Amino acid sequence: MRLGYVSNIVVRGLSIGKKWTLDEYLKNIAAIGYDCAAIFCFNGQAANPECLKSSDREQLAQLLEELGISISLVGGYGGTLLTTEYGHLSNDDSEVQYIRNYMKKCIDLAVDLGCGVVGDLSGSKPDGLSAQLAWEKLSSSLGEICDYAHDKDVYVALELGISARGAFIHSVQSFIELAKRVGSSALKLNYDPSNMILGGEERIIEDVSIVRDYIINAEVKGVTKGTMINGYQFARPCSNSDINDHKGFLKALKNIGYNRAIAVEELPSLYGSASTTDPFDSARVAYRDVVKILEEIEFRRDMKKL
Repeated sequence: MRLGYVSNIVVRGLSIGKKWTLDEYLKNIAAIGYDCAAIFCFNGQAANPECLKSSDREQLAQLLEELGISISLVGGYGGTLLTTEYGHLSNDDSEVQYIRNYMKKCIDLAVDLGCGVVGDLSGSKPDGLSAQLAWEKLSSSLGEICDYAHDKDVYVALELGISARGAFIHSVQSFIELAKRVGSSALKLNYDPSNMILGGEERIIEDVSIVRDYIINAEVKGVTKGTMINGYQFARPCSNSDINDHKGFLKALKNIGYNRAIAVEELPSLYGSASTTDPFDSARVAYRDVVKILEEIEFRRDMKKL
């Protein structure tokens, strides 16, 4: 297992407060002690594939080698964060095709950076769209993306996402049904308990064993009482207000023999105290707290590249 980090603090264009380059982001994460880093690629992020030329990608790959870390996941998330909350389920066919093309660009970026996993979300079902047609649309869209990923030796890791309207794929049962319909070995699962808490799921830790053969990436982030969705919002993992059972989740991953990346995910833009939070100080505290749990349950970190 490798311990990684992912945050939405790396932006391009105008932003409030400090703006970090990808180089600064990776150097800070490596200096803290993380083994790998994930990157968000949707609109506004410095890692958007349309913003990175071949020379940029070569320089990033060289920097990763120098720092001794790797990219564990390229977070495309075209299914929700790229366009509307409907994503692959949109009634606008041009939007769906745009998402497919964008996700393919994310897969190409992953190849260039030596990463084998690209993250995505399902999106929410529009009102008036039947469940049967929603399954068909999502299976078709992800099927095309997974076929492309398979040819590139890359996995598509679907996150059991959340949205104000409710994600179409929100539970392990719905994911398993989707996997059967898509029928591609490239479709895997990015397991994030915090998203499932916000989505109203209950058997989060117990369900790890059910999808053990699908989990290709895992994430830990804090959840606290708030106003974001269903009476909750995100927080720094292991903070005083965090209600997530990270120890139980990490134990469950260890018990199934999980040996890939576990990313500490922080979303300072969604914290109540974002304006007073130094992102890398927070990343340092989260690293300390998560490592303490890993050592307590004897979940060994493997320093080999993914």
